[in-house]
Amino acid sequence: MMENNNIIKKIKVITEHKTIPKDFVLELKQLTVITGENNSGKTNFIEAINENKVEFLDENNRKLTPKIVYIAAENIKPSDSECKASAKSTGLVKNLAELFSNLKVKFELKNQEDIIKDINDLIEKTNV
Repeated sequence: MMENNNIIKKIKVITEHKTIPKDFVLELKQLTVITGENNSGKTNFIEAINENKVEFLDENNRKLTPKIVYIAAENIKPSDSECKASAKSTGLVKNLAELFSNLKVKFELKNQEDIIKDINDLIEKTNV
């Protein structure tokens, strides 16, 4: 079982990357979703992670070396006005289920209808 001090609590940029300044820190909660308008820096932040320009820190600011898992979200296209919100959330849920299955993580999804409704609400807000 993983101890609390092995959980990533912060991602700190150690080398400036495009629009992301050096020493920028993203504090993480149990679930963190990165959202924002176009050209707000989301992709630059992910690129900084991919290019090892960040440190992953625990609650005591000790460096951690996590295994990075990328979730392909090709079937989620918020700019595609023809795509229904429910189809987007279904694709996301399918990709996450496949990821957990590949990692051999067993979990029970409770309140599935509420979760799907929340995801659909978030998608609708991004399409406004």
